[in-house]
Amino acid sequence: MGYKVICYPQLKIEFNINITLPEVDLYNSLIVTSQNTAQAIKDYAQLKDIHVHIVGEKTAEVLRNYGFKNIASISNDHIELISKIKEGVPHLSKLLYLRGDHVAGDIKRKLRQNYIIDNLIVYKSVEIPMPKKILCLLKSKIISMVLFYSPRTAALFAKNTINLNFLNISAICISQNTADELSSLNFKEIKIAKLPNENSMLEYITNE
Repeated sequence: MGYKVICYPQLKIEFNINITLPEVDLYNSLIVTSQNTAQAIKDYAQLKDIHVHIVGEKTAEVLRNYGFKNIASISNDHIELISKIKEGVPHLSKLLYLRGDHVAGDIKRKLRQNYIIDNLIVYKSVEIPMPKKILCLLKSKIISMVLFYSPRTAALFAKNTINLNFLNISAICISQNTADELSSLNFKEIKIAKLPNENSMLEYITNE
């Protein structure tokens, strides 16, 4: 594309080494909404035969590669996931939501009227302080676009750059919730992906 890309990880993922699983035979389905969760549960053989409802084709690919056999549904986002569960899973079934310590959508609250849903945190995400080099680049007007992949990373970015001017920079966000976290910053423009995935975000760059 002719762009120089600078990657700045804002979060460090720390997997729970010793996950204490409940009696998994009691659950109708698992819910997995991130590749980090897929990585965290890859060695737990007792989970691999249970139906799994997933957000993201890449997450599904990771689970398949680790031997998870019963992919019940794949959704683009949390809203579609909830809809597919309501359509395909009998009411009052027991669901196990495997997740990190921070999540973008309140899946449990939206499903608990119809299902028995338990949370199990399998990893945590820890903030990485913003390096001075990144702050200098943002001030230098060299950067023309910043891509945001989650509400939490957008919120952390806003917290760390509240005093900077972004009138020459466009923000490209994976979702409306992500864009909302940037409302305190004065970006040139904020664009939201048509679908919540990286390919849809990159369309804005290829069309420049």
